[in-house]
Amino acid sequence: MKKKALILSLVLLVPLLPLPAKASNCTPTSQTTDGPFYTKATTQRKISSNQSGYKVIYKLKIQNKNCKPIPNLTISLWQANSQGQYSLVKNSLRGNQLTNKQGLVTFESIFPGWYPTRAAHLHVKILSQDQTLLSTQLFFPQELVDKIYQTKPYLTKGKEQISKENDQIYQSLPNLITMRYTAPKTLTATLTL
Repeated sequence: MKKKALILSLVLLVPLLPLPAKASNCTPTSQTTDGPFYTKATTQRKISSNQSGYKVIYKLKIQNKNCKPIPNLTISLWQANSQGQYSLVKNSLRGNQLTNKQGLVTFESIFPGWYPTRAAHLHVKILSQDQTLLSTQLFFPQELVDKIYQTKPYLTKGKEQISKENDQIYQSLPNLITMRYTAPKTLTATLTL
């Protein structure tokens, strides 16, 4: 049986540079809480640590308010496992990558599970020399969540108790997050906040 891969391309906008006199086309990403499970991680692309779940590839693009990519930033990503549990083990479902010249990083993981009071989400922290520039949480289209949660190992836990529209963090975002995907095997999303 072939494993399916999910590819999400997420664009995060970091408020690093002052705006020029003319208006820009890019709105900064909303700041959110880190949550209780942030710990420093090592640099690694594959963060699934042999966890069971729907295999995904997260592609994040980091750019400033002027829509220009920002290289050499540390992107830290962490998430729950397929059953909605976080591991405090340093390299389990968490990792760091340095943005390239195009402001891009890639992580290989599994789709996160839900836990009570929260919709499925990812945590992302953007750092420059250990200084946090942005900490945020990324959400998924409900159609995608519902489809994946009908597969093993998510099926044993069932459907999310809270949709993203009812999630307290999602509700607090001043700008709505729009994500798109094209096919079950190759899912793409652009996040513009």
